[in-house]
Amino acid sequence: MLALGLGLIAHLLFQAFPPPHHLNPRSLGLFEGLKGTGFTHYVVLLLLIVIAPFAEEIIFRGAIYTGLRRRFSVIWSAIFVSLLFVLAHIPSKVEQFHYPPALIIIALLAAALIFLRIRYRSLWPGILLHMLWNSSGFLLLLWH
Repeated sequence: MLALGLGLIAHLLFQAFPPPHHLNPRSLGLFEGLKGTGFTHYVVLLLLIVIAPFAEEIIFRGAIYTGLRRRFSVIWSAIFVSLLFVLAHIPSKVEQFHYPPALIIIALLAAALIFLRIRYRSLWPGILLHMLWNSSGFLLLLWH
């Protein structure tokens, strides 16, 4: 349910604030890794859908959140780790960041992921949601 709700909110935000035409995923080179051989294609999918979500959950809601919880409240730790997650998803060259509404979408994802971490006291629900999120994002990029 949480994934469907997030997906709906993200869709509505994309409809309300469509990305500029020059940010077409194909023109940005987001599919470059998929142009190679079959092996390259599968490696990119593995990185995008499995390894990145797994690593990010271990880092953000595993190590960082756990460390913050030793010194701060649940709320402050959740807010801080969620802000870090959003900041980590801004391109390193800020002048290349042309779609600020994406921050809202990423913040909603971060809130859902930390909610799952706190609610279930496990990284696995967040890892699964993150994998689902990246998978659906990839499929939407292919579709457009």
